[in-house]
Amino acid sequence: MALRPEIRGFDMQRMLSLLGSKDERLLDELTRLFDEMVRFDDERLREESLAVLRRAVYEGGRWSDLDEEGEVHVMAAIVLAHHGQQMVTTESNRWTMPAFWKYIEAVHEYVPEGVARNSLLRFGVGRPLFGRRISVEWSYYGFLRLAEVGELLEALRRLPDGVVPEPGREFHVSLLGWLETIQQADRDLWFHCH
Repeated sequence: MALRPEIRGFDMQRMLSLLGSKDERLLDELTRLFDEMVRFDDERLREESLAVLRRAVYEGGRWSDLDEEGEVHVMAAIVLAHHGQQMVTTESNRWTMPAFWKYIEAVHEYVPEGVARNSLLRFGVGRPLFGRRISVEWSYYGFLRLAEVGELLEALRRLPDGVVPEPGREFHVSLLGWLETIQQADRDLWFHCH
């Protein structure tokens, strides 16, 4: 099965408000949502993911003792991002991540350094909530604030002719469409790969 991107519009502030809320009822809701969304063959991984959710609810994000996030952090972050949200959907999951990675490789040096380039590169490595980086072989996640979506969209629109190779042109047009959809909905961007 190929790794596929899920790119959606969401309310970043709503997700961040869950972190450090110390709300036991919220933790119960997150546990139920986790069990609806995530299936692990190994019960230990479920318990570790639920421990991440508990820590997020009681301690907040950015844990100084966590260098690398693993699979359990990724799954917990996906659940946090979806809780109480009306996600704006895109058709990004019709593509595979290798198409995304090839696109990033082809165009990143033509995207201005700073916010726009960093935003593009996040699709290749993720953007963690809890640790310094995500280190998982299979899936990862990240987010862009609405202003970052706008800067990336403008930078990609201004790419010089010929930068995007012909096989990647359809992907380029699709990515612009996803970013425009999210910007027009006045949302932040959430993504994860699975």
